[in-house]
Amino acid sequence: MLAYRQEVPMEPETKQEKTGSVFGVYLPELTDEFVEKVTEECLSKQKLFVDRNRQIIPITKDLVRQGVCLNVWNIKTHYPTWKWVNGLSPESFKAVIVKLHTPFHLRWLNNLVYDQFLELCEPFRNERRIPGWLLYLARPYIGDTKPDAFGLLGGNIDLYEFDNGDKIRELFPNEKDYENSTEHPSDYAIIREFGEEGGGLQIIRLKKDSEGYTIKVKRPDGEEVPLVDEIYYERVAKFYEDSKPWEKNPKEEKRYADHEDFCFLINKVDGEMKNHGVKGETLAAEYVPLMALSPKDCFKKHAEMLRVTMNRVVHEYGRKNLANALDYITATFPESDKLRKEPKFRQPRLGMADNILWDNFTQDNKIKPFEK
Repeated sequence: MLAYRQEVPMEPETKQEKTGSVFGVYLPELTDEFVEKVTEECLSKQKLFVDRNRQIIPITKDLVRQGVCLNVWNIKTHYPTWKWVNGLSPESFKAVIVKLHTPFHLRWLNNLVYDQFLELCEPFRNERRIPGWLLYLARPYIGDTKPDAFGLLGGNIDLYEFDNGDKIRELFPNEKDYENSTEHPSDYAIIREFGEEGGGLQIIRLKKDSEGYTIKVKRPDGEEVPLVDEIYYERVAKFYEDSKPWEKNPKEEKRYADHEDFCFLINKVDGEMKNHGVKGETLAAEYVPLMALSPKDCFKKHAEMLRVTMNRVVHEYGRKNLANALDYITATFPESDKLRKEPKFRQPRLGMADNILWDNFTQDNKIKPFEK
């Protein structure tokens, strides 16, 4: 009797999209005028800075002189909470109270009426911290949101930046050359993200002609890109995270990919910060004393990137005035267990892919210049 093998239909392989993020660490030089300005701004928000025991950290000029970092306050919980409050009507608020199952210390919420609720909310509208009773009411309707906290300026690498990176990748003889090259999608993403969350701050200077127009160069693939005159940042480290769901397009099936975090040291900025953040994501960027950060109010991953960057700044670049702040960050935040990789090239060269291609070609083929 012949046995026939039944063909089993193969499930289509799920395409794995790349995901990655970029973060910039900017540690400005501390002049007397700058220290005075940052101290005044921090004192106006004194109650924001608390230690792991929720005790307020006193802000003084001496504390600020230990070092500051440009940060943003993330509003992943703040924004949806107030959006929910603003969308309530007397009828919908009454339905919220009817469904409420409050613990003993919040029983007073059961007697609230709509006008009283709005009156209680009003003093907190311009506060960053959401009172516990309000968050208790909102939580069933806003879901399990990421906590509000200080973080470095940065965000996800967009898909088009990965696509552009794939075009650049084709210019290199092999994958390793590209990964270790002086041009990478993360180099472009940090410019965009730092500019968005920094209210328009620039971390590159484009080359201009005599009439003030930006000079462009043509890559080997035919694309024209602006010629960069000076770059104010360098790569510090690359972190790897566990696979995480790709949720950019909720209509598609969730896909998993290895997520990479690229950390940059920002050496200089151009422009003035605007007094606004990214809607629904952050408030306006601000300078925060390094020794006023705590695990209660700073993301662990961001603190690890800050520690790695400060370690280089203090020990390689000689900024010994930040040594006490580095000791504080090291002692206050647990070291991350994420795999970290030092970059072979620290200084990117944007818009120069043609030179990179030639450098790689001559190196791989052992071509040497003529001796003079």
